[in-house]
Amino acid sequence: MRTFCRLLYGQERENCAPDYRESQQAIAAQVPESFDARTRGYLLLKHHGQEICKRTEPKCEECRVITNCAFFASHLRHMATNDA
Repeated sequence: MRTFCRLLYGQERENCAPDYRESQQAIAAQVPESFDARTRGYLLLKHHGQEICKRTEPKCEECRVITNCAFFASHLRHMATNDA
């Protein structure tokens, strides 16, 4: 769920209940409600979180979904602000 929140919202909140609820709604809207589709999505996100989208030291340069990643976009804005 944390990986999914970083991708969709750019960060995780202190209270995980809203993140969990909003993530469930986003999954329901985008992933077919079949066991195979949901299992595949879960495993892909789990692997992505373990290998690339880590809480500390994320490997954004290796990520294939940075063009759709709110976390990456927020860090680009943050870096641009600090460079100015």
